[in-house]
Amino acid sequence: FAGEIPPKEVWNIADLASRMVSRNRQTSAFHTREDLKRLGIEWVYDAVQMSRARTGAKESYDRDCVVTVDGGPRTTELGALTVDDIEAIEIYAPGAGSTTISRANRDLRAGTNPTYGVGKLGTSASVLVPLSNLERARSENQSRSCPTMYVWAR
Repeated sequence: FAGEIPPKEVWNIADLASRMVSRNRQTSAFHTREDLKRLGIEWVYDAVQMSRARTGAKESYDRDCVVTVDGGPRTTELGALTVDDIEAIEIYAPGAGSTTISRANRDLRAGTNPTYGVGKLGTSASVLVPLSNLERARSENQSRSCPTMYVWAR
């Protein structure tokens, strides 16, 4: 890669490495495109459903779950992805808590500083902090039955 990496994507590969090192294999799954083709899977949704029992989820996942693409901030809908669209997928069971980064680190990585609101005497000041890529995808999936997922596009 010879181009510039946008500031919000600089840490995506390091975050992937961190997730791979610290992931619990009982509550997560990682599949490459080659793995899925070998299993005869065409739609990424089918791979997520296949991993559901392995990661301890009881109910079926929604097809319209939002997945984080290439570590973020871009997202897409799970149901639209075929195996030919991806290099790999990471799947973390709901509540399994894939690696997150601290707020200070997140702000630094995003190139932003938190904005402190001024509260009235006797009240706490509010802090407006941008959502991390992980929090953004989880927020978009709140009303759905979805694992936390990252797809790495071709």
